[in-house]
Amino acid sequence: MILNKAYSIALSWLIIFITSCNSIAKKNIKNRNSMHWGITKISSETGANSFDYEFNQYFIQDSLTGYIIGDNGGAINHKIALQRVKGEDVTESYANCEAILFKTEDGGVSFRKRSLGKGSLQKITSDNEKNLYVIQYNYKTATLPKRYRIMYSRDLGETWQEMAFPQGKKIKTVQFYNGLKGVVAIEEDGMSKLLKTKDGGKTWEELPVKETSLSYYSMQFINEEALYVYNSTEGLRQAATINFTTGKVKIHNPNLPKGYRFSSFIKDESNGDLLSPVRNYKEGHKLMVYNHTKRELLRYDLNNAKGERVLAVHVYGNYIGALRRDNGKTHYYYSIDNGVHWVKESLPDYFTVVKPIAMYGKGLVWVKSAFNLYNLQVRTMDN
Repeated sequence: MILNKAYSIALSWLIIFITSCNSIAKKNIKNRNSMHWGITKISSETGANSFDYEFNQYFIQDSLTGYIIGDNGGAINHKIALQRVKGEDVTESYANCEAILFKTEDGGVSFRKRSLGKGSLQKITSDNEKNLYVIQYNYKTATLPKRYRIMYSRDLGETWQEMAFPQGKKIKTVQFYNGLKGVVAIEEDGMSKLLKTKDGGKTWEELPVKETSLSYYSMQFINEEALYVYNSTEGLRQAATINFTTGKVKIHNPNLPKGYRFSSFIKDESNGDLLSPVRNYKEGHKLMVYNHTKRELLRYDLNNAKGERVLAVHVYGNYIGALRRDNGKTHYYYSIDNGVHWVKESLPDYFTVVKPIAMYGKGLVWVKSAFNLYNLQVRTMDN
């Protein structure tokens, strides 16, 4: 009896301690009903309940201009299904997919749609001069092989041209420093290679990179002569700098805690610093970001416990914004004092897709609803 009583008292104190710790940990988070969030309706091609589009990427170029890219594969699928239901011969084909680009000039409140021809669009990027580059490919048919091409725009996506590039190459990524210097990652015989141009894509040559552990899916120019990529070796995620002229590689070890790794590159538009979110899905931890420019790991006072997953994060000076899924519901957290105090906002629709997501500057966010896929949830920027 005495032992049971002592155990009960100890358990009670433990519960009080845990509760008080959680209370203290969340005191720096204030809930707010935000007027920044709104719904932008994406237009339908077929009028069907099923979604007409396959969106591969959201890309925000500045506080007003942004793009959504992909294809109308959903509409094609709907037409095929209708033909089958009616017992008709299936004449529709994915070869008829249109490469779709939506453009906004008001931060995502409204969009204009256009087609860039047959196929699909993936991986849109921009250089320091705001020129745009996107990979377009057509679907394979009985008579035509799958073909990749590079499309570029010099006028913020109003007009597009095909860049001269060797045919038959599987293009994975395109990244330019300016209108002249750029690199393209291709896959050849199961191996990744880099091709570079110094004349805006008129001529190409291989960039002689010897290391085979580099990943080119996400790469960034950090200056005119240096390209920044990932390096994965023996289970470690590192970064690497590639010299644009020689192809020489320098490995950078971020010395992250065991089990932690960074993924995509994000850029702080306020100072140009190159950053990466740092995650460990197997354990709870504070919000962490690695600053590649300053070579330091940043920890912010926003704890992620079991059932909480950060979907996207963005940094703009002392402003930090994070979309986090809390036990199935997505919320937006932001701090204006470098992570000391946080505000928690509810979205118009709690349930969102995991990707694509886009974030920019002080709180501009695009994320799609999970149930009504025509609804793009848009958060306007803070002042």
